[in-house]
Amino acid sequence: MRDPGVGPGRLSKSVGNYIGLTDPPIGADGIFGKVMSLPDAVMESYYRLVTDEPLDGLMTTILADPRAAKIRLAKTIITRLHGAADADAAEAEFIKVFSKKEAPDEMPEIEVASGPQKLAPLIVRAGLAASNGEAIRKMKEGAVSLDGEKVSDFQREYTFDKPTVLKLGRRFARLKP
Repeated sequence: MRDPGVGPGRLSKSVGNYIGLTDPPIGADGIFGKVMSLPDAVMESYYRLVTDEPLDGLMTTILADPRAAKIRLAKTIITRLHGAADADAAEAEFIKVFSKKEAPDEMPEIEVASGPQKLAPLIVRAGLAASNGEAIRKMKEGAVSLDGEKVSDFQREYTFDKPTVLKLGRRFARLKP
């Protein structure tokens, strides 16, 4: 058995696998998403560290269906911190966004000016990229979409006459004219 305070089982900001007590249940940086993105190999450590559940039979579930084990863990943590209704809502939102590939209900809204404009600065304004250069790289990589359509031409100008969903990777923003 590995000591959960050492190596990949360690929960910390520096390792990048922490779950904050004040993290929201839903969203790109929410508890549910953080738990679902954990490597299967650390599930036992997380169950030991953050639940009182007996590990009898749990290891069989973790090995047989790690996704179900992660959902169970995420809902346990969210129920303790935010309540059962928020845990159920977080699961539903996760399934909607990541399994069904639909846009989330809640996302930041960015007001955009009328007239043609390039997308990279809007990606930065939405907080989805740190710089225009990063936004352009992400567009070239095919990680950016508008209303579900991939965007790769970083020089093209867009005019927005209706609310449009902007997506970069797993993060979303709504562009509103």
